[in-house]
Amino acid sequence: MAGFFLLRDQTEHGPFTFRELVQMVRHNELNVDDLVKADWEFDWHPAAEVVGLFHMAGRDDVLALWENEQRKKAEERNSERDFAADSESESESTRSLHATGTPAPEDGWSMPQKSLAETLDEPSLGGTPVAAENSKSSRTKQLIRSMFSQEGLRSGLSWGMAFVCANLTGYGVLNWAEREFSRFPGEINAATTRIFPVWGLCSHTEFAFLLLDAVIIAGILGYGLSRLLLAMAED
Repeated sequence: MAGFFLLRDQTEHGPFTFRELVQMVRHNELNVDDLVKADWEFDWHPAAEVVGLFHMAGRDDVLALWENEQRKKAEERNSERDFAADSESESESTRSLHATGTPAPEDGWSMPQKSLAETLDEPSLGGTPVAAENSKSSRTKQLIRSMFSQEGLRSGLSWGMAFVCANLTGYGVLNWAEREFSRFPGEINAATTRIFPVWGLCSHTEFAFLLLDAVIIAGILGYGLSRLLLAMAED
């Protein structure tokens, strides 16, 4: 079974099971910024990055606050990086003007001399194409994150169980009907009559409706059973 280790006061504690970590989060014994790692990992990382940990503990609110803080810090770092790049670009431009003997203006600012063609060819960071590309990338990341989140995996498992149960039921009914029909050769008119379990003899139209009902009921039962098993596993 996979184990997790906790780093506190430069001391490594563990191993802990995933269920033990969930209990620690529920009792406020483990915070989002506490460093943990699994036994197959080499680097320590915040507990908030353990997939499904705070969701299983019912602390989605704490996880959401942590993610917002991380997003703000990332935006601040990007802003500082862009400012530093702009400052470096201005310094390079000023040094180039002094090196060529061109007098610098009194206020220390010079308007770059570029042709209209060069200006039109340059991409605009605030323009619509870049903004649209960033928006598309963000939507794609959100879609992938939702698909592989805890709730997304649970939904996929439930619908998969429903699909399997429905198909197995349909195959079983058809196979049973063929076997029953082969037991009475010549006694049943195959062109107008079919045999359905429990129902007995019926027309092809009735058989189709009964088969559809059986498949739908089996799918619903499979979906409900998978949800019940997941709820029992969480408890």
